[in-house]
Amino acid sequence: APDPSHLLSEGDVVASRIWGKPQSVVKQWGAGLCTGFYYLRSIAAVRTAAAIVRDAIQAKARRHATSWQTSDQLYLNTVLSAQRLTWEGARMAPLEDYDARMHSFARGLATVVNASWSLRLVVLPHVLVPRACPVIGDGK
Repeated sequence: APDPSHLLSEGDVVASRIWGKPQSVVKQWGAGLCTGFYYLRSIAAVRTAAAIVRDAIQAKARRHATSWQTSDQLYLNTVLSAQRLTWEGARMAPLEDYDARMHSFARGLATVVNASWSLRLVVLPHVLVPRACPVIGDGK
């Protein structure tokens, strides 16, 4: 099997790309982080961000124990988007731009800064890490 380590080398949080949920982040960034394939580097900033994600999931699950499905994807995206993000280069290709979204090798690169931590975010291009999710259609 091919060695995927080169895909992970530039980021503290590295993820494949999604155009489904959460739509608030997809609209803001052009695409979101898909947790079907993601990597979290074991550094203090990522462990802190992961603890925030875990705590948010647990709190929501306690409030809605019988009616809500927990989602690491929803909270990973919303926790990171709530921080100060500085994107390098253009916004990621949106769902409507089929050619760029399916054929571009461009990565989404950002620095995420909080009052007490910062990390490097890499969103991998669909062409390198394709996801077969049912939202490829219209994104609703």
